[in-house]
Amino acid sequence: MRKRILMFFLVGVLILSFNVLAHAVAYEKTPGGAMRPTIQVLNGAVSAPDHWSAQAGLKMLKMGGNAIDAGVAATFASKVTQHCHESFGGESPIMIHYAPTKKTTFISGSGPAPHLATLDYFLDKYFCIPIEDCVDIAPVPGTFAGLSIALEKYGTLTLEDVLTPAIELAENGFPISPIQ
Repeated sequence: MRKRILMFFLVGVLILSFNVLAHAVAYEKTPGGAMRPTIQVLNGAVSAPDHWSAQAGLKMLKMGGNAIDAGVAATFASKVTQHCHESFGGESPIMIHYAPTKKTTFISGSGPAPHLATLDYFLDKYFCIPIEDCVDIAPVPGTFAGLSIALEKYGTLTLEDVLTPAIELAENGFPISPIQ
């Protein structure tokens, strides 16, 4: 059963990757230029929803930081640049694989449920466990805590270092698309 679930997951990721790649290639050929230019570097890579966030991660690598530093910086920056898609009021599950030791760890990035959010509470109030559109099931936001834990345990730079690009974007501004 585990192998079947893993295979389903891997096939899904592969299909999604091809879909994203096809979209990216089509987007690059758009007449008039793309809003998200391709950024190429040697000896590293940063993936982010926009080039400002990718630049934040790249800056960490240029400062001697590691992949965690880059990922945390890019995520913080994307909370500014992708404000209609992301926020600190959400969750950020983080999976880290350290190749030399072949160890994988997971940081929840989700806050705890409210103290009174017990199974009995939901069954008494709703006669079931609500799945969506219910304020009672919202966890405490955990994005900032999850990113901070990742940085503290596995990063090499300071919180100030990785927050600086996001703060600069917030203070200085950046171009937005018509739908933002």
